[in-house]
Amino acid sequence: MSSEINCIALIGKQNNPLYIKNFNTSHPDLKYHYIAHTSIDVIEERVSNGPKSLDAYLGLLYAMEDLAVYIFNKLETSIEC
Repeated sequence: MSSEINCIALIGKQNNPLYIKNFNTSHPDLKYHYIAHTSIDVIEERVSNGPKSLDAYLGLLYAMEDLAVYIFNKLETSIEC
C-alpha cells in the first residue's frame, strides 16, 4: 500500500458525495464513487453506535484491496450549500 493520496471526497450533510477528485489515473472514477458511498455507510454505523460528539479526525475508516480510507468528520467553513 503506497502512502500517496489517490482521491479526496467531500460528503454533504445529507450523506451525499458533493465532490470527488481522483488523482490516480490507473483507477477509474467509478471505483472512488463506490468507495465514497461505502464509506458513508460505515460512518453512519459508527455515528449511530458511538458518542454524539466526535473528533474531527476519526483516523482509519477501513482498508480495502490496496487502499486505506481515512476520515475527517467535518470541515468548518462559511460556505452555505
